[in-house]
Amino acid sequence: MLFPNLLFVAVLLKVIACDTSCRTFKAIPTENRPNVCEYRELYMNNGSTVTFNDDCEQCTCLENSNIKCCRTSSGIFRYTGTVPQKCKIITDGCFERVVYNHDETFPCHG
Repeated sequence: MLFPNLLFVAVLLKVIACDTSCRTFKAIPTENRPNVCEYRELYMNNGSTVTFNDDCEQCTCLENSNIKCCRTSSGIFRYTGTVPQKCKIITDGCFERVVYNHDETFPCHG
């Protein structure tokens, strides 16, 4: 039946949202390297992008040694209704998921 699958997709759309907040700032100036950004003891060429999984952010070296960093996480910060008793919300790296209490490897559909 097609309708249960559509309901499942609708529930997922109501549960998961992304946090893509970004910030731009001036990098630490580097001597004799005008097109290089230094951030967190890492040197990046102009236009290059690095992902920092520990902080769930992705940073890009822009012109004039500016750096733009954006969150790469997605979290559940809005859930219509309550999480069913058979389900729970877990953090998996930079992401949150709704899973079954008895088996966190399977998504819980409510």
